[in-house]
Amino acid sequence: AVSGDALAVGGCLRVSDGASVGRHAVAVFGDVALEPGATVGGRVLAFASLASLARSQDGGRGSLQVDSGLRLLASGGWLLVTTGLAFLFPARLRIGTWSLPALGFRVPALGLLVALTLVASLVAVLGLGPALGVPLVAALMVIFFAAKAVGLTVIGCALGRIVLGRWLHHPLPVSLEVFAGMLVLLAARFLPLAGETLWTATAVLALGASVAVLGVAPR
Repeated sequence: AVSGDALAVGGCLRVSDGASVGRHAVAVFGDVALEPGATVGGRVLAFASLASLARSQDGGRGSLQVDSGLRLLASGGWLLVTTGLAFLFPARLRIGTWSLPALGFRVPALGLLVALTLVASLVAVLGLGPALGVPLVAALMVIFFAAKAVGLTVIGCALGRIVLGRWLHHPLPVSLEVFAGMLVLLAARFLPLAGETLWTATAVLALGASVAVLGVAPR
């Protein structure tokens, strides 16, 4: 039994049958799984993806069909959002894409820094109680997914440029490059065994890329 909060970073948080968590069960870049008979006194939150977050609100349980359906729905959402961002801000995203090779290892380092900051913020706000904690968690969720969307758009643009450049040897619209790159990223997410691990690593890179395109890349 855990009297306080249970927090997992980069892995699955599993609450076994008969086990109890006194307050909140939270997974960052992972998932929360509650076995029958497990009890959680507070909220169950998973920040691996929109799909895991949606499932965690229903107690963390899900069948293979439900999990696949949620991942497909979330993948369609990411595809729509990233392509929309590329259509609205093509010049800014192009600058961010060009800046990624120059930044090199600093992109994943920035991503890890943002992720650790998110974890520290979650631990802090969850201790404030329902009145303040829940709205602040919601605000952190918005910031997290907004940053992830920007970063995925940049990574998708870079990947799409490479993929399409092998067949088409002339400039293409940024939105088309992002669409093609995101299709590759989202398809890799459904790979057996390694798919979710790759998606988690991509999420960390996306957080770093979002900082790069919004702050580090030249305006």
